[in-house]
Amino acid sequence: MTFDISKIARSNILKLEPYRCARDDFKVGVLLDANENTHGSALTNPSSLEEDLELNRYPDPHQIELKQQIIDFRVSESKQDKQISNELKGIETPITPENLCLGVGSDESIDAVIRCCCKPGVEKMVICPPTYGMYTICAAVNDIELVKIPLNLSTFQIQPDLIADQLANDSNIKLVYITSPGNPTAVKIDSELLFDLLKKIETIGWNGLIIVDEAYIDFSPIGSSVSVLVNKYPNLVVFQTMSKSFGLAGIRLELHPRKQLQT
Repeated sequence: MTFDISKIARSNILKLEPYRCARDDFKVGVLLDANENTHGSALTNPSSLEEDLELNRYPDPHQIELKQQIIDFRVSESKQDKQISNELKGIETPITPENLCLGVGSDESIDAVIRCCCKPGVEKMVICPPTYGMYTICAAVNDIELVKIPLNLSTFQIQPDLIADQLANDSNIKLVYITSPGNPTAVKIDSELLFDLLKKIETIGWNGLIIVDEAYIDFSPIGSSVSVLVNKYPNLVVFQTMSKSFGLAGIRLELHPRKQLQT
C-alpha cells in the first residue's frame, strides 16, 4: 500500500485553510496591513543589536533562513556516519525548508502530532518503555490509548518484529514514538533497527507515522541523526531540540522534519 498522509491526518485538520499573514506577500517597505508599529520598538535607548533585529516587525512566518541553516548543518554531518550516508546515496537534496516545522519545545510538537493524527477515544499510539514521560501525559490529555512495546531490556534497543506485528494486527494505531538516544536509557537506537522497522511497515501496508525523538542526538557520534531521511521514508517524523546540546532552552525552539501535509 502506498503511504498516504491524508489517511493519517484527522478530517477536521485536512479541512483547515492555511492562515496568510502580511509577510506572506510583502517583506519590505511600510507594511500598513501588518498591524506593526512602523516607528520602531518602545525600548528606551535600544542598542545597535536591538535596532538591527527590527523587533517592531513580525519575523518571517516560514523561518526559511533558520531552517536552511539547520538543514545545511545536519546534511553536512550525515556524511560522517556510514549507515546514514549509505541511505543517502543518489539523493542530492535530502531535505528542504518545506520539510521543517518549528515549535515551542518538544512537548508542543509531541502534542501537535497526536492532535493532528489521532481521533480521541478511538485511535492509539505506541510507546517503547522505559521512555520519556511526556508521551503518556499527552496521550492522556488527548484521550488516546497507549500500546506499550518495551525495549529489549538487555540492550535498550527497539524490537522491530514486535512493533510490526502489533501494527499489523491493530488498525487503530496511528503513531509510534521512539526516543533516540533514549530517555532515561541514554542509548542511541541502532539506525539499522529503525530502517528495518520502516521497511517492515511498508511491507505490511501500515499507514501511520514512526516518530523518532532525537532531543539528545548531538550527544551521539556526529552524523547519527536520521532527520535527513524523512523524504526517503515518508512515514518518518523526527523531533530535535535546541535546548540540550545547543544550550538554548530559553528560546523554546523545536524542529520537526516531516513531509508537508497536502490538503
